[in-house]
Amino acid sequence: MIDLDDIEKQYNQPPKKEEEEDKKKNAQKGKVIGNYILGRDLGKGTFGEVMVGTHSLTGEKVAIKVLEKEKIVDVHDVERVAREIHILKIVRHPTIV
Repeated sequence: MIDLDDIEKQYNQPPKKEEEEDKKKNAQKGKVIGNYILGRDLGKGTFGEVMVGTHSLTGEKVAIKVLEKEKIVDVHDVERVAREIHILKIVRHPTIV
């Protein structure tokens, strides 16, 4: 016999973590950042994810790292992110913006 209380409990459950992450990813896809339109995921790291970015005028494809502020929680995290930004500014490569 089907227990209606059990069914009601299932539907009133908060969304699973994976479902929330999927919604975030889909919200990011197609988003415009500067002159770039975000596309598919290339990878995921500690502080965010790397996505394909397509320049809206030239169509050139690049990799764009999207950082999630809420994952940068302490001073050491800020230092790591700042160090990575500093290094990427030094590197000269056509697909690093």
